[in-house]
Amino acid sequence: MYDDGLGGTKDLGEAVRWYRLAATQGSVDAAFTLARLLCRGKDPKDLVEAAHLFRHAAEHGSDDAEIMANAQYALAQMHHLGQGLPRDQSEALRLAGLAADQGHEDARRFVERWASEFRSGSNPEHAPRRLVEAER
Repeated sequence: MYDDGLGGTKDLGEAVRWYRLAATQGSVDAAFTLARLLCRGKDPKDLVEAAHLFRHAAEHGSDDAEIMANAQYALAQMHHLGQGLPRDQSEALRLAGLAADQGHEDARRFVERWASEFRSGSNPEHAPRRLVEAER
């Protein structure tokens, strides 16, 4: 309610407080939503916390496959861009592959784009292991 203003005034600080409380009590949905809110901020510490929360949701969101896939893809993007996590293209591709395997369309396109760039030689990054293994 506080994050979107439904039923009252929009207050992101209050939304973060309540989502953080729910996340610390084990809510995977709250951890995922809190991570998304933290990604809106400019503070690098927020991105580090968001990555931690996305990882929690990616590893423990098995009751909600959509949250799990969304969290895996969010982590993939963070690794790909080096935001809140070290830039790691192999890990980005691995996580995107996990999300794609669960039907996440953006993740599927990400993996396909990497595969296409790798095959054409236009990707200057070292070939991620997943692509090298797929080419065998």
